Amino acid sequence: MERWRMRDPALVYERIEAQDRRRSGTKQHKAKAGLKALFEDGMTEDQSAKLEEYFMIWYDYERAYRPHLGAPRISTYCKGAPASEVHDDRDEAEYRYERMIAETVSACMDELPWQQRSAITIRCHARATGASVIRNPRMTIEEHQQQYQAGKMAIFGMPRMRELMR
Repeated sequence: MERWRMRDPALVYERIEAQDRRRSGTKQHKAKAGLKALFEDGMTEDQSAKLEEYFMIWYDYERAYRPHLGAPRISTYCKGAPASEVHDDRDEAEYRYERMIAETVSACMDELPWQQRSAITIRCHARATGASVIRNPRMTIEEHQQQYQAGKMAIFGMPRMRELMR
């Protein structure tokens, strides 16, 4: 035991509080507090991981979008024919499922403020490219993390996502 702990209890208590205040100001402690607050609000770690997986599906879907600029792909003769799902294979079914997820996440993203949308998009881009450092010229790293967590909680609380997360 340290020697200063044998002194006056009031001084020892003040010194311990000062150490706790210094420790609570570190980035690591703030990050842990942010994660703790995130999971105390009702989101479990599994739900958080699933939501991040949905973000990546949305990000890949948005990056793959290309506007149609040429002639129609369907002849005018076949336009009225109903599409059948009888001959669909597993890949097409997965694509339709992922498209449904991406459209739901996109609708939820449209309701967020720009800071949170930006933080989520930058995080998805970093994960897709394998980058370990996230840089945003409009926000500090701490602000970026706060906006990301706030956006994640906002999307998690939306009724559309609640139905999808079941």
